[in-house]
Amino acid sequence: MSLSLGGPFTGQLMYMPIPQLGIGYNRGILDSTLDIGAGWYVTSAFYGIAHVDAGLNWRPWLTNAPWPGLMVSPGVFLLTDFSPESFRAYPDLALTLFWELAPCRYLYTGIESWFELYTERSDGNPQNHHWLPAPYFGIDMGNGKWQFQVEGRLYTPHLKNSYRAVDNVGIGDYGAWGIFLGVSRSFGADQERPE
Repeated sequence: MSLSLGGPFTGQLMYMPIPQLGIGYNRGILDSTLDIGAGWYVTSAFYGIAHVDAGLNWRPWLTNAPWPGLMVSPGVFLLTDFSPESFRAYPDLALTLFWELAPCRYLYTGIESWFELYTERSDGNPQNHHWLPAPYFGIDMGNGKWQFQVEGRLYTPHLKNSYRAVDNVGIGDYGAWGIFLGVSRSFGADQERPE
């Protein structure tokens, strides 16, 4: 079970992350190499939007110092405000390299990509950008049962900020920096590892 809070930095006088609250659940299928997961985005619900995701986390190889492990995470994000033609499905693929610094302490980096399948945006304007990447880096630490995460992310670094409806902090006029804080709790007798 996981809970995360954060998002892209936005604002006029003071920049702060847009508060995006998400709740997720993952379940292991094959030892430590494959799990399935789903999430619900609470902030979107406050605006009348159903926003959920589902996917897999596959680790074809695990970390073995000094070499990183690899996690491949295909999934889909589904959104709707229940009005006619508002349903959107965004296929998603994340590729993550991770290093185990100590038991239950990981450093990671990667890229997540949403893919826009529609030729028209939900506001009726043409959709000119079909690949929406977000490189990220972070640290995950805890004791196996409880894990805490801090992650930095650069949303769509190839798009000018004039494309966005809100003012963002990016690299020059491109992208939007974001930060996330997360906590997760594992349930299972074999999850806790020594400090």
